[in-house]
Amino acid sequence: MLASCTAQGPGSSQEAARDTFYDGLSTEEIAVAQQAVQEALESRLSNETSQWTYPNGSSGSVTPLRTFRTKTGHYCRDYAESLAKGSQPGSTVRTACRGSQGIWRVVKR
Repeated sequence: MLASCTAQGPGSSQEAARDTFYDGLSTEEIAVAQQAVQEALESRLSNETSQWTYPNGSSGSVTPLRTFRTKTGHYCRDYAESLAKGSQPGSTVRTACRGSQGIWRVVKR
């Protein structure tokens, strides 16, 4: 199904790669965005959008798109994420899988 999740499992070295989607955000803003992703993937139904806003005006949303289970038993979700950071809005679709400690890790950007 998802080679990177089934072959390497969540939490692989792929996650260590720099995530350029968050370029232009402060460390604090990135933490808020990533927490929003965790919460949305854990508790939102497919197509149910979760939004976040940082005090400086940056904002974003996370929308889980589908949930599936890999051959190795990992739960994974495709999701859409958008950011509004000043005059440079952006969006992406990603896949994250839930690790053994319950943390969702991006496996496909």
